Amino acid sequence: MDETPPLDTLVVAGGDVDALLKQARSTADQVTTVVEGVMRVLGRSGDMKRPVSERVTLVEVLELTGPFETFAATVQAAARRLEAEGVSGLARVQFYATPGSSEVGAIITFAAPSQIMDHIRMISDWPEFKALLGVVKPVDVQLYGRLGEEALAWVRKMNVVSKTFERHVAGFVRSP
Repeated sequence: MDETPPLDTLVVAGGDVDALLKQARSTADQVTTVVEGVMRVLGRSGDMKRPVSERVTLVEVLELTGPFETFAATVQAAARRLEAEGVSGLARVQFYATPGSSEVGAIITFAAPSQIMDHIRMISDWPEFKALLGVVKPVDVQLYGRLGEEALAWVRKMNVVSKTFERHVAGFVRSP
């Protein structure tokens, strides 16, 4: 009787299964990015109904370094541009404030975490985000979900990541 080797030791076409799966995931992410772009051009949803467990959320506390009114106008312009031109995997951007406080909060969720670095590279040259960085300073960031190595290294450069929760345990998202 033939014995099938365990999947983790199976060799396929001269390579191991882990390498093959990694390549397949990378190719799938690239295809998803192209399809999401086409869907956005056609006016359809860009998040492709990815499972909630694949989403990444950043919860940020930002210190105001300028007048609140300047921050409000700047962040509203940035949010409008993100909604119109941002990567399709950016599912949610919300900013909150308490009158009179020197801090504001932000919740940023990516339905396609593979696009986080594309997002960062895109907005880095936008005048709206340069202006935003002129009126706020990151104080604290909490990460929910698994970031890629490059994105995690970029976020950690700010030296304000206080908590990281990589493993999604349970939950759902309802569409209105």
